[in-house]
Amino acid sequence: MRIKLLSVLILLSIFLFISCCKTTSVLLIKSLPFSEVEVFIDGGGVTTPYLLSVQENEMKEISVEPVHLLDTCSWIEGVDTKAIFLEWSGLVSSSATTVELEIKNGSELIAILDFENRLEYVENFGEEDISRDDLSGWFSAGECIELTAESYEGYSFAGWEVQTEKMLETGLSSTPLIVITMETPVLLRAVYNEEGEI
Repeated sequence: MRIKLLSVLILLSIFLFISCCKTTSVLLIKSLPFSEVEVFIDGGGVTTPYLLSVQENEMKEISVEPVHLLDTCSWIEGVDTKAIFLEWSGLVSSSATTVELEIKNGSELIAILDFENRLEYVENFGEEDISRDDLSGWFSAGECIELTAESYEGYSFAGWEVQTEKMLETGLSSTPLIVITMETPVLLRAVYNEEGEI
């Protein structure tokens, strides 16, 4: 009985020694220009940036959703940014959302994303904002949008209010035409006064 127990302990020790001596590889998984994007490693979700440690030369399947809906600002309710997967770079170059790769120590895998920002267009007639879904929409980052305030009988256009990441601009030109650069999500408010109001 003692010999069997001793044999089992010796085999267990040898197994643990061999397991501990295997070389591990580390892979940094990140996403640009956004961090905190969910990627999947063999089906399990993790958030970028993520440091993956595995046995040397181990194969892993890594995937990402083609579109990520994000709520990045407080001035637009709900989803205001879309991160759109373009390609993987680093350890592998591929436009496929799922890649299978052999992990090499000290390497990086980067999910390159493009993004679109939400323009929320509302009109204000003194009491509350009225959302204009027909003029609101998604635009590529950096895209220039030209909009003209509509005319309404009994109301005069008073000006624009623009809310972005950097500022809230009020009392902008009462010129009905405005050009917006979509660097961040934008809340654009067309303000109207009843005719005869100052």
